Amino acid sequence: MKALIADTGNWARDVKEAIEEAGITVDGFVEFSDIRNTTAEQPRLKEKVIWWEDAIIYTGSHVLIHGLGTKRRKQCISIAHSIGFKFATFVHPTARVPKSCKLGYGVFIGPGVVMGSDCYIGNHVTINRAAIIGHDVVLKEFVNVSPGANIAGMVTVGEGTYVAMGAKILDTKEVGKDCIVGAGAVVTKNFGNNVQLIGMPAKVTKENIAGK
Repeated sequence: MKALIADTGNWARDVKEAIEEAGITVDGFVEFSDIRNTTAEQPRLKEKVIWWEDAIIYTGSHVLIHGLGTKRRKQCISIAHSIGFKFATFVHPTARVPKSCKLGYGVFIGPGVVMGSDCYIGNHVTINRAAIIGHDVVLKEFVNVSPGANIAGMVTVGEGTYVAMGAKILDTKEVGKDCIVGAGAVVTKNFGNNVQLIGMPAKVTKENIAGK
């Protein structure tokens, strides 16, 4: 299998290394050409970068693995589908994912992740390194779980929600769509859509947000 990484940011380079550890060849990064002359982005361009408008020639020979942890991922995926790319679901060799778990399309599960049985992981979900996911967890499309987060059993996390580094969601709780669970937060009750949660126990600090 040959792959391209969608995006050129710092996490995209982490994704590249994780994929190469699994023996997959990575031939470059795909990026929006509007960063071409942006000084702030130039340090990212040390490896081969393919602009989206030129990427169509790779659709028959390469799969895409996303390297974005924000809502910008949806824009990237929409463009990729429009020109015929397919996204791969990637599980790092050091991750523990039971056979009873159902993984969607374009999922990325990083090094050292541990998952319990009978989880449902929606399309284009990211579970980053050393995160712990309990049994019967539902992560809906475009959820991002950061390194070291701990999501206990029978939790449901809504579409597009971002769970930051070291955050905890206690068993059976629900967090709605397009939320941000802040770093180190501990979710002890259910929350609805479009809220930012901070603290221990987690409380709403912003409303009507659109995810991260």
